[in-house]
Amino acid sequence: MPDEITASPQDALQTPAAGPVSQWLASQGFDHQVLPADHLGVEVIGVEPAFLPVLATALKARGFDYLQCQGGTTRVRAAVW
Repeated sequence: MPDEITASPQDALQTPAAGPVSQWLASQGFDHQVLPADHLGVEVIGVEPAFLPVLATALKARGFDYLQCQGGTTRVRAAVW
């Protein structure tokens, strides 16, 4: 019988910590998914494609001037500065 493999807590997938943008969106009731930061440490979130214009408008009103989007099949990934 093969040796049993056990995963350590360090091996388990961890949910990324919510950054300041994600925390603000949550406090305003905006549904989104916290994703791992990009290679530069920029906060990345996921939103439903139909909801992106509403979320982008809210971020613009909050003072964000740059939003980079990457489309997927069911969610949009957005990096916010």
